[in-house]
Amino acid sequence: MLIRCPGCEGILDSRMLICPSMGRCLACGVKRLTGDELKQITRCCFKPICSCCGHCHGCHALQYTDLLPCECGFPSSPTAEVALEKFRID
Repeated sequence: MLIRCPGCEGILDSRMLICPSMGRCLACGVKRLTGDELKQITRCCFKPICSCCGHCHGCHALQYTDLLPCECGFPSSPTAEVALEKFRID
C-alpha cells in the first residue's frame, strides 16, 4: 500500500519502517535515524538509495527493512498498522 509520509508528504511504500528522507517512523513520527545515520545507510550495490522511495537505484531492493520495530510497535502491532490507514493514497 502506498502512503503519504505525515512529515514530508513524500509517497512511500507502507512496508518501510522509516521515511527515507526524514528517518522517522511512519506510524508515530518518532525520529528513528539521524541524518548522519541515514547517510551511512544510503549505499547499496555501490549505487545511491533513493531518498524518496527508499529503493536502491541499482538492484531496486527496498532498504531500511532490517531495523527493529519502533517503540509504538510498528510494523508488528496491529494498532500501528491501523494508524497508517489515515495516510493511505487511494
